[in-house]
Amino acid sequence: MDQNEKLKMLFKISLFQTKSNISSKWIVFYFIFFFAASYVSLSFTHETSKAAVNLMNAVLFIVPLASLLYGTIYFYNNIDYIIFILSFPVKRPVIYISLFSGLLIPMAIGFLTGIILPVLLFNANSFLSDFYVFLPLIITGIYLHLIFISFALLIAVINENKLLGFGLSIFIWLLLSVIYDGIFLIALNSFADYPLEYFSIILSVLNPIDLSRIFITINLDLVTLMGYTGAVFHNFFSNIIGCLIIFTSLTIWVLIPLFLGIRFFNKKDF
Repeated sequence: MDQNEKLKMLFKISLFQTKSNISSKWIVFYFIFFFAASYVSLSFTHETSKAAVNLMNAVLFIVPLASLLYGTIYFYNNIDYIIFILSFPVKRPVIYISLFSGLLIPMAIGFLTGIILPVLLFNANSFLSDFYVFLPLIITGIYLHLIFISFALLIAVINENKLLGFGLSIFIWLLLSVIYDGIFLIALNSFADYPLEYFSIILSVLNPIDLSRIFITINLDLVTLMGYTGAVFHNFFSNIIGCLIIFTSLTIWVLIPLFLGIRFFNKKDF
């Protein structure tokens, strides 16, 4: 199979997966959730900047959880279809990337339309300026989908036991969204007498959710709410080099589980 045939097969399988997922009740509910959250935030605040702040926690907590759970559920529920596709002369990496993109595209569409449509409904005349305010949320939301769908497929490929797979997905979400921050704060308080600027930056880079939070707070001018740590993050990440570090780190967080998933998928005996 040459490169053109691989791309055609990738497109066909991805398109089928996307059509299958886009009409899923979970994707519809996902869209409704973000549409309602965005609409309610704009209704109460009447300011896009305040609405974006209100939506920040929803994006940082719900997107990783939904990506992990829906990704693992989809893989386990479609194992017969995956085995059927494997019977055709198609390279396994092509199938895996197709599954990944078939999950990513519908979830990203549900997320984007849910966030953007209320902005358009409230004030179509200033849509571009309002959209710019929401842009940090949108960028981090897309990255979080990429990262945690990669993790979801990796978990599902490694573990044939569904309960274990769901348990690992929830554990990863709890670890990165709740437990990690608690350990972070304990470490900062325990060693408050020492210079911890670079230590806190390194710890933040090691967590994609924290890194996403930093990117949003810097672009929405919320660093004052984070005190001294926020000032450190602003000085380090607000310039071009800092932005490159953020996006490079987030990209690495996408590629590592994605390539590990492809490697295990190639070796997996179905």
